[in-house]
Amino acid sequence: MRAAATLAQESARPAPPVAVAPPRPAPEPAARPTPHTDEPKRHLAAARTIAREASRTFTLGPTPQNVDVYLDGQKQFAYDTDHKTLTVSWNEDHVVEFRSPAGCCFVEKIDVGPDRPLPPDAIIARRLKWRPAALRITTEPEAARGARIMVRDPHRGGAGTLARAGEEVDVPFFAEDEGSKEIEIAIDSGDAFTSERLTVRAGQHVSHVVKLKASN
Repeated sequence: MRAAATLAQESARPAPPVAVAPPRPAPEPAARPTPHTDEPKRHLAAARTIAREASRTFTLGPTPQNVDVYLDGQKQFAYDTDHKTLTVSWNEDHVVEFRSPAGCCFVEKIDVGPDRPLPPDAIIARRLKWRPAALRITTEPEAARGARIMVRDPHRGGAGTLARAGEEVDVPFFAEDEGSKEIEIAIDSGDAFTSERLTVRAGQHVSHVVKLKASN
């Protein structure tokens, strides 16, 4: 009986509490790196500072070489073996010009600057375009009004250019031509026919008298 009572008392005792581990706190999210929004601005500002302070030197290569070099409308020098480079400030755009003092070519303009494409290898090379020659032909004796005057380049195909006595006619020069060339003048007045050759230069204004020869 006593054993049974003891067993009943032990069964009635409350069970000891079971230890429960406290919940682990959730890990804090990793801090994202703060973007440096001012980085591009710093690079741009640095680039502008360098651009304001820097200058550029270009090697020049005009064809033909008998040209004067201008910068922003101001003559700098005549191009020659001792004057082949041009230094410009790099804080703004500029206009470089090649001008022919002899008037044989059209002016060639080149834009350079921080807002313009940089010439390859820092070389400004240009072939100037030839100006046409202006030729005025008269005859001796004076040809009749209906006289046929033909001006042609014997080294090129085509019939040539029809002209009138006393009026100017353009003699074109092409990229592959030299600065001077020989042309052929043929005149048929009905009573006389004459053909002769004349050397003209690009950009030249020339008057030429052709002496007519009576037809046999």
